[in-house]
Amino acid sequence: MDNYIHEENLALFKKRLAEPHGEAQHATLVKLLADEEAKDRLPKKDREAGSARNRRIAGSTPPRL
Repeated sequence: MDNYIHEENLALFKKRLAEPHGEAQHATLVKLLADEEAKDRLPKKDREAGSARNRRIAGSTPPRL
């Protein structure tokens, strides 16, 4: 599931960069794309840890005490 979201994010950010928009939005999209592409360079263990952390932040999983 995480890989699907990752691939969809990459496609979306690239598509959005091809559309016209202001400088601030362009800079944000470039940053988001760079962050998403950086996930490809992380070891699998670190990608999984980041995904679990993101789920906790989003409220899908209760925080560990």
